[in-house]
Amino acid sequence: MVLSFLCVLIGIGIINEIRCIYSIPVFRNYNEKFRNLALTSDYVYIGSNNKIILLNSSLIQLDRKYVSIRGVKSNSENSIWLLTTHNNDSLIVCSYQSTDRAQCLKYKILPDLSVFTCDAYRFLDLRPYTPATKYLTTTVKEISILIVASSKCLYDVGDYNCFAITSYYLENFDRFQLGHNHRYAVTYKEETKHVTFKAILEINNFIYILFNAEEGFSKLGKMCTGSTNSRTNSFEDTPIVCSHNGRIFTMAQDAVHWKG
Repeated sequence: MVLSFLCVLIGIGIINEIRCIYSIPVFRNYNEKFRNLALTSDYVYIGSNNKIILLNSSLIQLDRKYVSIRGVKSNSENSIWLLTTHNNDSLIVCSYQSTDRAQCLKYKILPDLSVFTCDAYRFLDLRPYTPATKYLTTTVKEISILIVASSKCLYDVGDYNCFAITSYYLENFDRFQLGHNHRYAVTYKEETKHVTFKAILEINNFIYILFNAEEGFSKLGKMCTGSTNSRTNSFEDTPIVCSHNGRIFTMAQDAVHWKG
């Protein structure tokens, strides 16, 4: 009798779970490639081939919007290359239609994608299927900025420097500067081999950037967000060497900061 009672309970549990799965219209899509994911406390944003999909916290679709450049919908499979949020207030989206033309938009965090507050164009040397670009939003002296790190050159209009790491004001996507004509950025020199960025993290007043060099080792770069003094706010990097059971490891593929 006990066995029969347990079987009945298990059967009821399975039926209830099936009802739960199929009664709620949770978002499913088997035809699109999801490339980016951004979260707020209430919403989930997915960047697919050339559109943004908005879900609520229960993963029910609320809205979707095609991303266009000057009103022309992109046909590129890699059109949305940057998707992130800032302070539960703004959604930042950057897309490109060709290999050197990009547009960045800032949307207000709402139950739909109807209101964007700023747009700007950028020139970037990005190619399809290149290593992923890493990015985050942060605040420097109460100024909200976007920091981008790329294995390929990041260019700006009228500036021919090849930036590995660069930053922009979130207010208007203009170049962020520390004081007079000093970029919060790192450039590739002509003779320098490009690196592959693996992760970018913010811990206290510092931005940490994990990247791999072609020579076969990893480094951890550091930039300060607690000061706008250009003399003391330089970029530093340190090689990573770990040992375990007599083996030496010099390559890292990802990094996570657990706020426990």
